[in-house]
Amino acid sequence: MDFILATLYVLIPLALARSSLGLKPQYQEKILIVDESFSKQFVKLTRLKTIDGVDYLANLLGITAVILLAATIISKYVFSYELAQNIMFAKAFIYSFIGFFSIKWYTKPHKFSLSFLKDMAQISALALAMPLIDIFLGIDYTALPYQYIYMHSSLMGFPLPESPHVIIMGVIISVYMLIAMTIFWAVTSLLMALYFIPVFSVSYGVLKFCNALEKMWGKNTLNAVLILLVVVTQYYSWYKS
Repeated sequence: MDFILATLYVLIPLALARSSLGLKPQYQEKILIVDESFSKQFVKLTRLKTIDGVDYLANLLGITAVILLAATIISKYVFSYELAQNIMFAKAFIYSFIGFFSIKWYTKPHKFSLSFLKDMAQISALALAMPLIDIFLGIDYTALPYQYIYMHSSLMGFPLPESPHVIIMGVIISVYMLIAMTIFWAVTSLLMALYFIPVFSVSYGVLKFCNALEKMWGKNTLNAVLILLVVVTQYYSWYKS
């Protein structure tokens, strides 16, 4: 972590002084392109509606999680350093990873939560094909998972017929899987909500803060972000010491 801080202490001032480094015109033009691209993305973020803006920030959290994961792998196999053992780094990865999925679970339900429930329903429906396989191939495979469901339901106080027709077994297995997966989906949604509420609140605050930065700095919002990084890294270094 000290190496990362030291690197930031070097790179951030250089980034702030990028316009006065005396680089050749072709390199200076590339810096201007980066500034303009960042400004456009920043303005785009501030113009989005609340849900769209939070969803946009979720994408950044996902990218952050991927970068942190890649940094962990590189640090371990290239520099022989267990970066994942750093508490702050581990927390950053966990929060960004869970934050991404918790936001997407509710802002993009057709791709995440509802799609998950739909897939689970399709998987449970496949259980209806098990009796047909038994009938056509002359095997007794359906009875194996049914016996597990029979014992489980008996323990739960919902007795089922011990040896029904194989078709009835398939229907019961399918319904059992659908109920179990629906419960799993509901519990997952509840757990995601516990993360979504604080992450959404923080993301909403970030959007408002970005709006304030855009009003104050205009096209020079990259400088504002770099200044914030200076403040954060300095105070973190002071807190750590």
